[in-house]
Amino acid sequence: MDELIREPLNLVVLLIAILIAIPLFGWLLTLVQATFRAALSLAAIGIIAALILIVLFGVSPDQIVHQVSRTPQALRQILIEGTNSWKSFSQAYGK
Repeated sequence: MDELIREPLNLVVLLIAILIAIPLFGWLLTLVQATFRAALSLAAIGIIAALILIVLFGVSPDQIVHQVSRTPQALRQILIEGTNSWKSFSQAYGK
C-alpha cells in the first residue's frame, strides 16, 4: 500500500516541479536576453564614442586605452577618499 501512495505522490511532485520550472526558465531566458542587449548597447556606445574621439578630436587609440585603464583607480579614489578626491581626479584627468 505504501508503494501506491508513493508513486502517485512522485508523479504529482514531478508535475509541480515541471509547472514551476517552465515559467522560471522563461524568466531566466528573458533575464539573459536583457543582459545581452544591455552589454551590446554599452559596447556599441563605447565604440561610437571612441570613433568620435578619434575622428573628430584626433585622440589616438593609445590615449583612449590609457584613460580607460585609469578609470577604476580614479573611481576607487573617489569612493575611498570622498569629496577630497575630486581635486586629485581633476588633476589626474586635467591638462
